[in-house]
Amino acid sequence: MDERLKRDTIFICKLKLSSLCLMKDGDLDWFVLVPDKEGASDWNDLSLYDQSVLNEEISYLCGLLKAHLSPAPEKINVANLGNIVKQLHVHVLARFANDRAWPGPVWGGPKEKNIFKEERADFWRQIISKSFPFNNSLFLMPATVDRTEDVQDVQLVLKRSPQYFLKVNGKLPSDDEAIKLFTEETPLGERVIMLVKHIHHLQENNSIGVVDVIRGYPTSGHAMLGLLLLNEKYQRQGLGAKSYREIEKTVILNWPEVVVMRIGVVDSNIDVITFWVKIGFRKTGEKKPYPEGHLGREVIILEKNI
Repeated sequence: MDERLKRDTIFICKLKLSSLCLMKDGDLDWFVLVPDKEGASDWNDLSLYDQSVLNEEISYLCGLLKAHLSPAPEKINVANLGNIVKQLHVHVLARFANDRAWPGPVWGGPKEKNIFKEERADFWRQIISKSFPFNNSLFLMPATVDRTEDVQDVQLVLKRSPQYFLKVNGKLPSDDEAIKLFTEETPLGERVIMLVKHIHHLQENNSIGVVDVIRGYPTSGHAMLGLLLLNEKYQRQGLGAKSYREIEKTVILNWPEVVVMRIGVVDSNIDVITFWVKIGFRKTGEKKPYPEGHLGREVIILEKNI
């Protein structure tokens, strides 16, 4: 986070996309959302999916301010400026007819009259803990081999999914399994590896799964889902279906030409076909040879229209 944002705000909690902070302003209830997206400075630096998540967070905060301030605010101001602090951040603040800058903007206006007290941050943390809308929610975060934390998170998920590797490869995942996933050769098409993040209580989200999807394979109207793997601790809880819905939503928003999702199931892991059929996939009748030296003999192809 930008040093000025760190200095001028106090951290409240982690939302689905953003870190939620409260401006150290003694007069105004003034939230700042900072999307956790490296290098983002403008709205269009976010994917369409992330833009929709940020809109959801903004709407949540607007409702929070209206519901928990008495008297109710005259207006909720929402602004994304960034002329001084370039890192993408969004201001969401309650305005009143008697506040220090009304009806003008607070930026560049009169100085605050009262000293900020950290008890105000505790007040909002307590309210948010009771109304937090993102509990038990999932979201996807692109991962790259250039980011050490991403490689470590992917490796941890793979290491904690030993049964998958035993069924498909006949051996446990290696210590460099994540690097192999990031660097393996793939068919033509844009390839994206994502982490499945799970928020299961306030201020904490964990990487619980890995997604590998290829745009435009085998045709421009297809997306090939090469991998959806959850840490075994989180399997059989309905999170696999939730994760797939997030994948499909991401594909629809960002790859509008894609109308068919495609997957391949190794026949040594055939039990999972029940899961895929249950969420709408159908067998195509196609079968492809699986690489020699592995337990699987064939890959069974399934598709789903989106």
